[in-house]
Amino acid sequence: MDAGERRRAEALRAPGSRRLHVLARALVRTTLSSYCDVAPERWRFAPDPGGKPRISGPCERVGLRFSLSHTGGLLALAVSQGCEVGVDVERLEPHADFEGLAEVAFAPSERDAVRAAPPAERAATFVRLWTAKEAFLKAQGVGLGTVDPRAIAFDADASPLRLARGACAGPWSFHALRPTGAHIATLAVPTASVALQVAWATLGRRVTPPSGSRLAPGLSGRTPWRRAS
Repeated sequence: MDAGERRRAEALRAPGSRRLHVLARALVRTTLSSYCDVAPERWRFAPDPGGKPRISGPCERVGLRFSLSHTGGLLALAVSQGCEVGVDVERLEPHADFEGLAEVAFAPSERDAVRAAPPAERAATFVRLWTAKEAFLKAQGVGLGTVDPRAIAFDADASPLRLARGACAGPWSFHALRPTGAHIATLAVPTASVALQVAWATLGRRVTPPSGSRLAPGLSGRTPWRRAS
């Protein structure tokens, strides 16, 4: 980690949060090093105007983009080359008030889809739509604090998910993943076909990093490849 990352880690009082922060930084650095002959500790980052971290050196010209998400100890990292990418992962909480949450965060058609889902599928229906919204915003470098999530409407009956007609221009693609039986993740890319690397990590499982990358001490989890098209 660089000095700024170490300061942020030291400012986290909860040991679990601190370990997760360190793991996230290690996951990003070792995964990026599978693309370039750059040692993980040499990567440098800077925020773009919307606050999304970008590679600022030493290999920024190769067009790598990445997005990071975490929930309940699980980390998700997506890396693309030549286009933006957003990823969001959430844990399924079957007893949450999904209808109430949908009222404040979803467009009318999405709220109807959550209400119409069988009780056993309501959590997955909500989380599938929610992660798509988050991933879409992350790919654009903006956060929920600046956009009303109700203004982003998805066709809830489509598989894979797609933006409702008129919601946004461009061939946005959304790819649903199930990293565990208790989590749903969604990838968002502004193109119909792109090569993506998706990495998962938890505090309790060992990771096998991509070919060519070096394992950082304490890194754990599992790293598969996925091609979205």
